[in-house]
Formats: sequence, C-alpha cells, structure tokens
Amino acid sequence: MASYLLPILALIIGTLIGLQLPDTDQVFTLIGLVHRSIITHGLLLPLGAYLLIRKRMRWLQMGVAGLCLAIAVHLTFDLFPRSWYGYALITVPLVGQLDPTLTVLWLTISMLTCCLLALRLLRDRRDLVLALVAAGWGFITSAGRERVWLMPLVVLVGALFLASCLPNPAFDGRAAARRWVERTQQMRRP
Repeated sequence: MASYLLPILALIIGTLIGLQLPDTDQVFTLIGLVHRSIITHGLLLPLGAYLLIRKRMRWLQMGVAGLCLAIAVHLTFDLFPRSWYGYALITVPLVGQLDPTLTVLWLTISMLTCCLLALRLLRDRRDLVLALVAAGWGFITSAGRERVWLMPLVVLVGALFLASCLPNPAFDGRAAARRWVERTQQMRRP
C-alpha cells in the first residue's frame, strides 16, 4: 500500500490541476491569451506533459494521467455551451476565433487524445481503476457548476471507450467489444 501512496497523491494533484488548467487562460490575458485559447483548451499542454514524463517515475506518470483525464472532463463540458459564439469558440493566437465546427472538432480530438495519453501512462487495471475514480470525482465536481451533465457523461464514456480501443497497457477495449458482441450474438441464438 505504501508504494501506492505517492502515485495516488500525484493522481489527485494532477486531477485538481487538470480541472482548472484550461481556464488559466483567463489569468494570462496580459500575454495575449483569451478565454478558450487553443493553447489551454486542447491537447497541447497534456501532450507536452506526456512527452516530458512518459519514461519517468511512476508517480509522475500517475500525476500526468490525472491531469490528462481531468482536462478531458473539462473539454467534455466545453462541448456543450449555451450557444456557439463569443467565448464558446476556440481562439487561436494571431488568427482569431475558430468557427463552431472547427471548435467542436478541436475539442473532440483533444478530448480523445487526452483520454488516450492517460491510458498510455497507466500500467495496469489497478491504475485504471484509480484514474477512473479520480476522473469520476472530477466529473461530479464539474457537473455541479454546469447546466448539463448527461450528454457530457455520454461523450466522456464514449471517448474513453474509443481511446481504450487503441494500444495501451491498461485496458484492451477491442477485446472487450469483441466479447460483448459474441455474448450478444449467443443470446440471440435459439
């Protein structure tokens, strides 16, 4: 259990940071960032963190896995704004705002990437369970401040499933889907 203490602590801290990191663009307006900047609302920061620590100590990997999943949670809620104009749109420095279609595409790709990066940092199913508990806690915390929660939950679960179908050490989504299809077919047979 002692070997899990530091990774669990890192996971919690990573989750807390990840839930707030996308909105730090509101703090850094002096350097040209505006709310929903492509730099903070997307895959750029999680990918950078992943590349920095992917072959490092396990506790760092768990911390970044929590960060990635929490950012995925944040982006999932950002997919369901009240309307698609103003601060709902992703802003690219020196370019301006993306249109709603490109914003949805960027948020979706980023959310899927964050889920995949997190899964690639987890080494087994025990890590997966811990990370999913942290992400679930982050989702529930975020849902309390949002007006919708069911569709973001469906999208997040779908993103996690799609990411699990790509190679990762924590969970083989393709094998689970095959087993589910086989069981469904067996139930239909007389």
